[in-house]
Amino acid sequence: MATIRKNRDHKGLYWEVRWRSAAGERKQRARKKDYADRIFARAVQEETHQRDPLGFQLTSDVTLGWVIDEWWKAESPDWAGSTRDTRQYVLGRHVTAEFRQRRIRHIRSGEIETLLRDKSQVLSAASVGRLKRILRRVWRWAVVNGHADVNVVDAAEAPRAVREALKASAMQVDLDAVLTPDEVWKLAETIDGRYRELVLVLGTVGLRIREAAGLRVSSVDLDRLEVSVTQVQDRATKKNRTGVLKEPKTLASRRTCFIPEWLAEELRPLVKDRDGDEFVFTAPKGGMLDVDNWRDRYWAPAVQKLDYRQGKREYVTPHWLRHTAATTLLRANVNPKAISNQLGWATPQMLYTIYAGIVPADGDDVRSALSQ
Repeated sequence: MATIRKNRDHKGLYWEVRWRSAAGERKQRARKKDYADRIFARAVQEETHQRDPLGFQLTSDVTLGWVIDEWWKAESPDWAGSTRDTRQYVLGRHVTAEFRQRRIRHIRSGEIETLLRDKSQVLSAASVGRLKRILRRVWRWAVVNGHADVNVVDAAEAPRAVREALKASAMQVDLDAVLTPDEVWKLAETIDGRYRELVLVLGTVGLRIREAAGLRVSSVDLDRLEVSVTQVQDRATKKNRTGVLKEPKTLASRRTCFIPEWLAEELRPLVKDRDGDEFVFTAPKGGMLDVDNWRDRYWAPAVQKLDYRQGKREYVTPHWLRHTAATTLLRANVNPKAISNQLGWATPQMLYTIYAGIVPADGDDVRSALSQ
């Protein structure tokens, strides 16, 4: 049977877990009690599963921790590396070892609500909402595979303050913090000359920075004034990276964007007489641009010099040039569906949510239209 014991050595306290696996007797140490509890929970599950694999899966002995582990093995290979990063952090940080040891069939919606309410005292509304969404996915998998009778997370409500905060924020952009096209030009002239065109592409076309970093010469058609987004740079940690480059996360993100004639002329020297597999925007010594290094070494000094800020303390990030492109098109009365296609959204709903302050809502316009 699995055991857990507290001991002490020259470094201080530690907990040692011993159990018997298919490969023989095993032991593992941990300096923190909560980590030791997780090891012990997995050890108990491993021994039980080894004794009776089928019975273990079909009885109430299946714990939440075991379900999470099996769900992870089954589902995570299909996720983007950044998605694995986020879900791994949320589950490891906010689902305690004690909660993981609970039998999943015995957990009720009220306990999920209590968990969400407790987390709302220390986490933002967005983080609580993310935790609930991930738990819903875990329970959905458990129900489909016969480990739970009902998805108790569906019936659990997040605290009212969290729901109201999410509804109030609605991902809206602070329009006063969005850079104007003139400010984008200033930034392009201020940053290192090698990345002048990159800034113009981000602020005009609306590409995400990692989409621009993965842009190859063959993806730029200056005669048709188009840029094709077919791959992006992976922003996941090295542990969860599926590769340096990956396909766009959604079908809508895999798209063709239009560029103006003046920008085509700006890009011409970057693509002329170059091999189609080469990257349009490269690192100083050639090769693919490392976005994290570029942001620290080139982007940050430029925005700090111009004192461009999103708020009172935070400097503008490259993603905010995407907001410049979107708001410019909205103010020019471009069809919202066309803007969504340009930015890589499946429907205009995201456009109305994020840039609600720009969508016309003038009473005089409504009255004039009704009169006509």
